[in-house]
Amino acid sequence: LDGGSGAAAVFEDVPSAHAYAMQIYTALGSGFVSAADKFYPDSPVTAAQALKMIVTALDYDVYAKYSGGYPLGYTKAAKMLDITDGIAAGDAELNYDDVCDMLYRMLICTRRITGIENGSFRFDNTDVTNLELLYGLKICRGIVTETNFNSYRTAHNAGDEGYIAIDGVQYFYDGAAADLLGHSVCVYYRSGTHEAVLAVALDDDEEKFDIDDVTQLDGTTLAVVNANNKTTRYDISGATLIFNGR
Repeated sequence: LDGGSGAAAVFEDVPSAHAYAMQIYTALGSGFVSAADKFYPDSPVTAAQALKMIVTALDYDVYAKYSGGYPLGYTKAAKMLDITDGIAAGDAELNYDDVCDMLYRMLICTRRITGIENGSFRFDNTDVTNLELLYGLKICRGIVTETNFNSYRTAHNAGDEGYIAIDGVQYFYDGAAADLLGHSVCVYYRSGTHEAVLAVALDDDEEKFDIDDVTQLDGTTLAVVNANNKTTRYDISGATLIFNGR
């Protein structure tokens, strides 16, 4: 965002020399926050305040005002945009992780107002995230099947140029590491290219079984018999199976 000079200070507790004067007055000039005697820059942000700023930043303040204004209308708008999952009551104070989580859900949101029917706004899911709209980044999630260091393929030569392969699709990436092989990751890459800017390892959802207990294994189903001779069937569509010989 452009603008927001601290010289136009209006909050008593945010002088022009304040560390975040530029950001705070940019937010004020953009309508994300409202003018008042004080801003309380050192106080924790509440859920309602954070949602008001996020909804306004996403240009849904008209919908929020139409739906009841602050705070309920903005909370309703945020809910429609899938930003409120796990958020407590509006007056709950948010910590750093809460805010990061909320901002991340804002970035991966794909819901848009697509029209008005019978006086009500209609929201629909699209195939474009705010992350792509704002930064030109797309998201890929999957299993690391190869890096420039190692691979699940029997024949693999280590390369000097960094890359990472997700479910067999290769992305250029300087941050590749050998220990990523076999892990679930979320890769952020530039739209229209295979240039990754970040790969984040995710918590793997793993199940381990003795091979002697497996009674069925095909492209979609894994069936396992337990000690009580009961069979459990797992849908393994899209799963990666790793045999360790035991």
